[in-house]
Amino acid sequence: MSNKKYSVDLNNKEYIKFNVKIDGDEWSNSLKNAKKSIAKTIKVDGFRPGSKAQAEKVNSLIRDEDVWYEAINKIANNKILEIVKSDDFKNIENEINNEPANLEIKSVSNDAAEVIFSFRKLPEVTLGDYKKMDIKVPKIEVTNDDIKKSIENLLNKDAVLIEKKEDAIANGDVVIFDFKGYIDNKEMENGSGNDFELEIGSNQFIPGFEEQMIGMKKGEQKSINVKFPKDYHAKEIANKDARFDLNIKNIKIKELPKLDDEFVKSLNIDGVSNIKELEKHQKELLTKSKISQLENELRPQIQDKLASITKLSYVDNFSVETEIKELNREYEQISSQMGMKIDDFLKMIKKDKKEFDEETRKRAEQNVLVKYAIIEIAEKENITCTDSDLNEYCENASKMYNMDIEEIKNRVFNQRDVFENVLIFDKTMKWIIDFYSK
Repeated sequence: MSNKKYSVDLNNKEYIKFNVKIDGDEWSNSLKNAKKSIAKTIKVDGFRPGSKAQAEKVNSLIRDEDVWYEAINKIANNKILEIVKSDDFKNIENEINNEPANLEIKSVSNDAAEVIFSFRKLPEVTLGDYKKMDIKVPKIEVTNDDIKKSIENLLNKDAVLIEKKEDAIANGDVVIFDFKGYIDNKEMENGSGNDFELEIGSNQFIPGFEEQMIGMKKGEQKSINVKFPKDYHAKEIANKDARFDLNIKNIKIKELPKLDDEFVKSLNIDGVSNIKELEKHQKELLTKSKISQLENELRPQIQDKLASITKLSYVDNFSVETEIKELNREYEQISSQMGMKIDDFLKMIKKDKKEFDEETRKRAEQNVLVKYAIIEIAEKENITCTDSDLNEYCENASKMYNMDIEEIKNRVFNQRDVFENVLIFDKTMKWIIDFYSK
């Protein structure tokens, strides 16, 4: 802002205020442009368009007050941009929230205008003793059985199906069969299949279905009776009795590859070339998986505890409303993925719109409290986000989404502040879990 025609008031408890004066040529030119804009909106009858008489009549209908406020509205955005680019603003930008600045007109005339742009300060956070919350973290343990099962899963991926010599179906067999379902002796919609391949014991079908197939033989036809669970996803058939007619076409068994060093090498895992190294590798993977699962399970509990010990000097309604919009976007995505509209989603979870909105607001308010609590804890415990953290995030995202790592880095480092906040939140959550694990 040339000649620095503003002053900064830092003494207000809730706002940082920039007092801006607009005068001279800048103000007179703004008034002229504002008057032209207003004139274009006024229509008068009985005058030749473009005539001096018409212009005089239009000018007589324009009030000074209307011109002043139009001029201020037009120049306000430019002034905000100039403030945001100033060193004074850079010195305080970490102290304000994301709420748009309030505009107040202090004085205005044909000679000058003085306006105040108020930026709301971040609320003062009162955080309770986050080291004395009632949080119990179970011990993570990976057993030899866990490792054995994980290696069996690897062997299963390379299994070959061969025709079973003994005809009777047993647990673990893969059965190829036709089936047709009936409820009240009426054929079910989407309740039949041909040449369906099912591993017995996989629990792919409803309880009681696969168990009744055990002992059947190739070529055998049989009817079985089952009951759909009360919580079955298709509500129209939930808790209903059904009959399925089965026709067994073939029975196969899995032939697993031999577990030896050659098989281990075929997996192409970096640094793993024998069974002992594979066991160590699987243990590390399982440990990471269990830690991740534990973190997901503990997060809601930790967030409840943090929200209960956090108070703000004022309710940050802007952040709450932003959070509500984000949560609603998530719900819309979930309902869309399930092939339904949000109204149908609400019916499915048995909630009306008013109740759902109230719960969403409560969750948003809690999320805002938790975010402020996390910021405080991160600052107290010196938890930061480094270039190394961002690069690791990019590498993981590249593998997960099969995207070019440079493209991801470009996006992440261009929005560094956003991703830093996300990673600091995650690191602080992990710090809390580690603290309560001791």
